Amino acid sequence: MLSGGVDQKEQDFKNRNSILTHYKIIDNDMNLLFKGKVAAKAPSVDSILITEFFFSGLISKLTD
Repeated sequence: MLSGGVDQKEQDFKNRNSILTHYKIIDNDMNLLFKGKVAAKAPSVDSILITEFFFSGLISKLTD
């Protein structure tokens, strides 16, 4: 059984969308952008974080 009312679910939805928009995973019209497509293909539990590391250049700075 789901907990929380419709208002809480709507607020959670808006919060998630604002985070995804901030990281340029989706645009303001909720269209999936390139980074979002990469994140969807990443076989990771936290694919958005991995994608952000990749696009920020952090991964390219790592060495063996």
